[in-house]
Amino acid sequence: MDSARQMGEFLYQFSIIDDVRLKELKDNVSKIELAHKDGDFDLIRSTFLSIMNVARNNSYYNILESAKEFWKELRQKIKVIEAVMGGVFRRKFPIIPDHVTWKWNKPSMRIAMLNGTDELLRPVYHLVDELLANSSVQVIVYSGQYDAICSTSGALAWLQRLTWHGMDSFYAKPRLPLVDPDTDKIEMYVRATDQLKFYWVLESGHGIAKDAPDTALRMLQRILNNADT
Repeated sequence: MDSARQMGEFLYQFSIIDDVRLKELKDNVSKIELAHKDGDFDLIRSTFLSIMNVARNNSYYNILESAKEFWKELRQKIKVIEAVMGGVFRRKFPIIPDHVTWKWNKPSMRIAMLNGTDELLRPVYHLVDELLANSSVQVIVYSGQYDAICSTSGALAWLQRLTWHGMDSFYAKPRLPLVDPDTDKIEMYVRATDQLKFYWVLESGHGIAKDAPDTALRMLQRILNNADT
């Protein structure tokens, strides 16, 4: 819900929508909030799909890309992705059964998932709280600068809802810039403790590995090497 609440202002500030569309989006978010209180998930699903049509010309996964070009580029890469998943990854993880194959999820499948689940826009930050409080699991949050569907402002909003005892220590940590070694430009920021880390990834949308592959690799290396604490 926090991402949905932030979406309108995010799109408006980037000039993706105008005042009329902003009001339409905010009205739909209000409908979703009321539907949550009533447990009306059919209304939540239908209203959410209306929200996704507010900025139909731009990709919600990267607002700097047109929706048409985004899906065109993605379709061109699907065969490559399927080959990698069925080749390199299958050899790397031999536990994958022979009858299991990786396929790109079609729109019909995504619609079926939307219609068959009550988990859409359901708050789950309490589960993150439980993980932080009752386990040693590291919680890693990263967000692309141009991602509208899971915006950085939305991610920061739900982060502020956490009641874990270590949140004060997390916010007391400095937000550090991380620099691309090839260009000397800042590619991301990080705030981190031993158990909770947040990465602000610049010049990227929802698919960080697609939009900024080198940055995504360096972020993954930092996570695996526990470089940020």
